[in-house]
Amino acid sequence: MIVGDIVEDVQAQRRRPLITVATETDATLRSRIINVVRGVRTPLFHASLIMLVALLPTLFVTGVGGSFFQPLFWSLALALAAGLLVGLAVTPVLAQMLLPRDTATRPESPTAGRARAYYGRAVEAARSRRALSLVAVAVIGVLGLAAGSQLMANRQLVPTLPDRTLLVQWDTAAGTSTDEVRRIASKASEELRAVPGVTGVGGHIGRAITSDQVVGNNAAELWVSVAADADFSETEQAVRDVVQGYPGIAHNVSNYSQQEIGDRRSSMEPGFAVRVYGTEMPVLREKAEEVRKALSNISGVQNPTINATPMTPIVEVEVNLEAAQRVGIKPGDARRAAATLMQGVIVGNLFEQQKVFEVVVRGALDVRDDLTSIRELLLDTPDGGHVQLGAIAAVRMVPNEVVIEHDATSRRIDIVADVSGRPLADIQRDIEAAIKQIQFPLEYHAEIPAKYSELRAADAVVLWVGAAALVGILLLLQTAVRSWKLALAVFLALPAALAGAAVVAWIGAASLSWLSLTAFAAVLAIAARNATLLSARADELWRSAPHTSRSEVVLTAARERVSPVLKSALIPVVVLIPPALLGGTVGQALIVPMLLIIVGGLLTTTLVALLVFPLLTLWFGPRTAPEEWSEVYESEVPVQPVMQEKVEAK
Repeated sequence: MIVGDIVEDVQAQRRRPLITVATETDATLRSRIINVVRGVRTPLFHASLIMLVALLPTLFVTGVGGSFFQPLFWSLALALAAGLLVGLAVTPVLAQMLLPRDTATRPESPTAGRARAYYGRAVEAARSRRALSLVAVAVIGVLGLAAGSQLMANRQLVPTLPDRTLLVQWDTAAGTSTDEVRRIASKASEELRAVPGVTGVGGHIGRAITSDQVVGNNAAELWVSVAADADFSETEQAVRDVVQGYPGIAHNVSNYSQQEIGDRRSSMEPGFAVRVYGTEMPVLREKAEEVRKALSNISGVQNPTINATPMTPIVEVEVNLEAAQRVGIKPGDARRAAATLMQGVIVGNLFEQQKVFEVVVRGALDVRDDLTSIRELLLDTPDGGHVQLGAIAAVRMVPNEVVIEHDATSRRIDIVADVSGRPLADIQRDIEAAIKQIQFPLEYHAEIPAKYSELRAADAVVLWVGAAALVGILLLLQTAVRSWKLALAVFLALPAALAGAAVVAWIGAASLSWLSLTAFAAVLAIAARNATLLSARADELWRSAPHTSRSEVVLTAARERVSPVLKSALIPVVVLIPPALLGGTVGQALIVPMLLIIVGGLLTTTLVALLVFPLLTLWFGPRTAPEEWSEVYESEVPVQPVMQEKVEAK
């Protein structure tokens, strides 16, 4: 866009008639290019800074968002620096070398003349209705702010990239057998294979010995492959319909990127919790209940809940040491025999087709699933006799944790809650006071993890930086337009310029992500650039003709800026259309939403640039010509030192 602005401004400068010569030469073209670069370099620099300042709060975002936004900010900063370098250093040279020389002044086309006349009448009509014009801008701005406020709800950080593979996660009730989970997964796999657009279904049950997932035997995962020519949205919805047909089973349908981001978010962005540490789970649960009751009496804490892992029934074999000693059986031998019956033991390996299969011996299904059969297991005694397992051990069903959560060597239980209505520091102080009133056994204690408070403090920093960014944008506008009143007027008109982007984003909010919403920064930069370039052109005209009336200078600058504004609005659209259409899944998921936001924003930004900014410059702009800038430009002309000639006396 920076390069396009300079090229279009050069062409606009060439369309103006020459004053001193009748035809364009290399010298006149070079002079025009130098004047264009001098006129646009400061406004473009200000617009680029405004874009960076608007995105500055993203540098202070923590957690998963910071992992995405911080590289995005630095990439954008490097791209803007490269664009300014190429636009201000390389583009003028290429324009000097490649643009043809005009030998005659080209007459204006009738269409352009009529459009210029219509535009002049529109500006005069809006100028004569000052109050109505300001109210219209305010209404559009409020509409944009209202639509933008609806985008602040929880939304995914990155878009759903249709990578043609869906992950279906199952979590049945605790205690569900592996065989039952396998039966349900097999039946669901058959239904999923029958869905149009699905090419294959694979998965696994429970957790492997070396798995990196913390799940129990009652969990399962299915990987659903979607055909390349199938409609991904329709196929995904059909898969969700099949999965929802199994009531009583917790499930989740996502893709790989969503799963990875969700896992990282749960570890990097935990919610508020009070954590109880200890060694024995019954005592932990008892103390966690006491902490929960204490939290329920603290103002600002809502819905305290014990976030304990689910329990599953297991068979416990507790050997009676005295009874085992009387028959001469070691406790370890009794436990190993029971484990062999229920879980099995590896007795060898089978080699087939270059694969290794373990040979496991264990009790039959009807034997190992029956407590009476386990109690009747015969154990060999040293004197050659036999004794039943139930005679020397207690065999019973007991609840047990599916997953053991711990920090270092201490088990833990979290009491999660919602906190609001009071400062977080006050709530934490009351919680710590309540915890001190609870008696904990040795090696047991409760504390508030610091991660949540650190995240809330980081969020507060982001808000303060955002407020500072707004002040910085206002200061940059004031520097560019030389007037506090005009800078404030342009600043207040920016919501109207961004209203189109906000409305389009609100209409398509279901498919948007936070990365897509960064397109607002590009629209903001375009709006700021239009305002600063208009002010710069008006100052240039006023500087060249200081006795011209202020209204005539502003209206002339506005008419000259019509073509550059329209063409610069088309440039980003034309640039983004090819990757949006030909970019595959990434183009559809990321670039298309950004393109729609930019197109909607450019509609209102262009209207504001053509109709609102000229009027604001007339009503609130500086009243004096920029005389001080003439000294700046004169300082760029090297001053030749005056050499005194020696005169010889005769």
